Amino acid sequence: MEQYYFLQRNGNIQGPYSLVDLKKHAVQTDDLVCRNNTSKWVKASDLEELSEFIVIASSVFKTKIDITELYYFIQQEGSKKGPFKLPELKKLTIYFDELVWRSDSDQWKKASEFEELSSNFIIKPPPTPKEQKIAEVNQNFIGQIIGYLAIFYVIASLLIGFISYSLAQSSWDKYLKETGGKYLGEKQVSGRGPLISEEQLKYILDDIKRNPKTTKYDLMQAYSDASDFRTNGDMVITAKERDDNKRYEYYTPGINNETSLGYGQGFWFRPFKAFGSTIYLTLEEQKNYNLLMGHLILSSFASLSLIFMILGVVYYAIKRTV
Repeated sequence: MEQYYFLQRNGNIQGPYSLVDLKKHAVQTDDLVCRNNTSKWVKASDLEELSEFIVIASSVFKTKIDITELYYFIQQEGSKKGPFKLPELKKLTIYFDELVWRSDSDQWKKASEFEELSSNFIIKPPPTPKEQKIAEVNQNFIGQIIGYLAIFYVIASLLIGFISYSLAQSSWDKYLKETGGKYLGEKQVSGRGPLISEEQLKYILDDIKRNPKTTKYDLMQAYSDASDFRTNGDMVITAKERDDNKRYEYYTPGINNETSLGYGQGFWFRPFKAFGSTIYLTLEEQKNYNLLMGHLILSSFASLSLIFMILGVVYYAIKRTV
């Protein structure tokens, strides 16, 4: 069992100290000392293990330092205050475990270790009910809530990532099946070509002539649908192109609209777009579905971490004030 000592000086009990720590307190011959394995107080000179430095202590006290000439700093509520002369320091409310530095020392010590402050420092009171509540919230929040949130966070991120990937893939596959991909940029290099036959054009023209609200634009669009000379540079969008490209709010002929919109969606909260609108694929994702899945899962983890962080701060703030 490790042995330690209590020191009684001027009616004040100090300690416990190890033998090495006790040596630092300049023990004098008449100082009372008590070991931890006995309840009996004896003079320091009666303990053999103290004999070698009692003599040193006595020589120290022959040239006793005038502490009124020294100055002090104290750390209270996380900030350093001072310098103070001893009378000024004694005017402060000093708790026994607050750190104090004296100008003849090379380290900070607890106030209880300074003999000249023994009549001034006070014992801290127990925590108030509110402080106890805050401590319980801190402990529960760290030990339980964060653990549950971490598990839920991982599961939710994976689910949202996989579900958004499935919806994005099926939506893209459906679009390719319905259009054959002929409206993608790399499919249009040889020109857009006619979209309707001569018979369909004649039917449309007859229908337009019977409609009194027909405009010149309607006629131009009908001829454009049947033209063999429509090229990638032709920015007139035909009725069929408009209907086939309901996937895009704004469709531009001659470019890969999917790629442009895919890069424009960004990284944050991208998986959530699958549940309310459309996830557009970048050029790399159109060629590699595994890359699409990886991007959506990664975005899901990052986006949910931000959401959970905000919810955690709000929850913690509410519980502390309840």
